[in-house]
Amino acid sequence: AQPIRTIGGYPAREGSVSKIWVADDYSMVVDDKNDNLVYSSVSQAEVTPTFPYVNALDFGTGAKTAATINTVMSALGTVNKYTLLIPNGTWIIDVNVTVPDNVQLYLDNGTNLTISSGVTFTYSGENIIAPNSQIFTLLGTGVFVFSGDIPELYAAWWGVVSDGVTVCTDEMQSAIDEAGTRQLN
Repeated sequence: AQPIRTIGGYPAREGSVSKIWVADDYSMVVDDKNDNLVYSSVSQAEVTPTFPYVNALDFGTGAKTAATINTVMSALGTVNKYTLLIPNGTWIIDVNVTVPDNVQLYLDNGTNLTISSGVTFTYSGENIIAPNSQIFTLLGTGVFVFSGDIPELYAAWWGVVSDGVTVCTDEMQSAIDEAGTRQLN
């Protein structure tokens, strides 16, 4: 048995969230640090990706902007399922963005969506793959809205630091406001 490092509950390699593809039968048991069962799966064969990955930088000019993400959304449509990789770096979200429920976001380690005042980034998916670290910077009245059925969110996504020293009241309030009835970790 080998330990698998995780970020936000997802397998990680070299600091980035990753997927594990297995082309044969397998079984898996995941325990937390106190040896409590977290997850188990027994003998599934031929595990393949559920839907294809698309890199946002392969569209438009390749700039890390809302325009690039909107170009991707236009190209993908709303029928087929995709995972959209948003590579690391600062992405300037200066116009509204809506990601439909057929697209799952995968934010690489080091990705930050900087959402301008008066701008809304709406995500309708049911899952987001992201590290347990800041992935949004909200400027003024900028907001990131989870309109999908995501069961849990992480306060760290809004920049909350749990070191007992850093004051992050505004970031925590933003996380609480968006979490609503979802679990906030």
